[in-house]
Amino acid sequence: MNPVLEKELGQGERTFIKELGVLKPRLAKVLPPGVDVESMFRAFYVEMKLNHGLRDCSHQSMVEAIFRCCRLGMEPGADLGYVYLVPRKRQCTVVLGYQGMLELAWRSGQLKSIQAHVVYEQDEFQYYVDEMGQHVRHVPASCHRGSIVASYAIAQLITGGYHVELLYKEDIDAVRQGGYDKVWQQHYGEMAKKTAIRKLFKYLPKTQVIQEALSLDLSEQTGPALDMENSEVQSNESPPSAPVKSTSLEPDELEQDF
Repeated sequence: MNPVLEKELGQGERTFIKELGVLKPRLAKVLPPGVDVESMFRAFYVEMKLNHGLRDCSHQSMVEAIFRCCRLGMEPGADLGYVYLVPRKRQCTVVLGYQGMLELAWRSGQLKSIQAHVVYEQDEFQYYVDEMGQHVRHVPASCHRGSIVASYAIAQLITGGYHVELLYKEDIDAVRQGGYDKVWQQHYGEMAKKTAIRKLFKYLPKTQVIQEALSLDLSEQTGPALDMENSEVQSNESPPSAPVKSTSLEPDELEQDF
């Protein structure tokens, strides 16, 4: 156990972490290639040190959380932004982050490129669809950009096709209502971009890990992490949004036709 963390934890937490160490061989078996179980445990310890609310979570939910992280091959923590450990009603919940969703998209092997942005009210932004396809023009304001009004994601498939997913603030907030508000309060822009990327996943092949991650993202509830093989993903996607009004995004001008 991390000696610094050990000094800060109570006897019950120290006993739990020692018991958790017994599970390392099982955890190593579910980790994807190239992910180290010791590194995963260190990230878990750090989260317990930084987030005191995790220490009040049930041991069962903590075990399920680390198994979920191992199955996804993603270390928890705000530094990486892959997944977050969120205490809620004494339950440790794994919430998929923007970088985690981006990583899953790359793992599909079906993309040449992918990007996501948020649009601010003072940006210049235009999105429209015609017989030639989808078109995006985005010029971020240099200062005083205002509030976030939309997010979008653009993916180029290895087959050569492009696709854009656009969400306005009311669409983003509708997703937020079903999630954990503390994460949204602290990382609204990242979660808005994650939501746009998540909508692109309907165009990608559904590997088992992606299915599990999407199921986790849809429910944002902890369940038996070892019984996720039969998880099913239900699509609640809507058609692409109609042409939009003026708004914007990130530092460099972005203008692309698809």
